Amino acid sequence: MRKEVLIAILLGATLGLAIAFGVYRANLALRSTPTTTQATPAPASLPSSSTLTITITQPEDEALVDTDSITVEGKTTPLATVVITSPVDEVVTVADNSGAFRAEAKLEPGANALLVTSFGENNTSVEKELTVTYSTEFK
Repeated sequence: MRKEVLIAILLGATLGLAIAFGVYRANLALRSTPTTTQATPAPASLPSSSTLTITITQPEDEALVDTDSITVEGKTTPLATVVITSPVDEVVTVADNSGAFRAEAKLEPGANALLVTSFGENNTSVEKELTVTYSTEFK
């Protein structure tokens, strides 16, 4: 009987190690980012890092809304890439030639921290954070 128990323990340990090694290798494969050799065309004129700004005109900070999405508007450096991140959504847009941008972001019930980030050249960025509360209690 001792012999069978010892064999079962050894087989279980071997199988457990094999599964753990497979999970480890899968995590390594998922974390590595593929390198691309394909060139992507650069925009005609990226905003200068010294003039990179962002102003949110809508919504106001600490706004209370009764819909599950909100339009975020503002002004930044012309042709800058703008990313709007909410707890349930991430929207990417590009400011027009005057620097104006507008995008719709989804909200979850309760308080939502919105992060609006404008990206310029040389990986420079500027960001603004605001809180919007979505509630159906006030309809």
